[in-house]
Amino acid sequence: MPLNLTVSPDFAPDHISGWFYFNTYLQRKLGIPIHLELYDSFEKQRSDIRAGKVDLIYANPYDASMLVREI
Repeated sequence: MPLNLTVSPDFAPDHISGWFYFNTYLQRKLGIPIHLELYDSFEKQRSDIRAGKVDLIYANPYDASMLVREI
């Protein structure tokens, strides 16, 4: 089963291709499958985080502090 990676929805759309390259790099270096899930809303992303559907998160400072407090 692949790891699920997500990125904070507030990162600019013109950087999306870079996240796919980063995901490919991680998969090759770690030797495991990783699925990149991009969300268009913080609510949906937070819902999936709380449900345990996300393994790796690249978060902005606000979300990082929220995650530390809640999880």
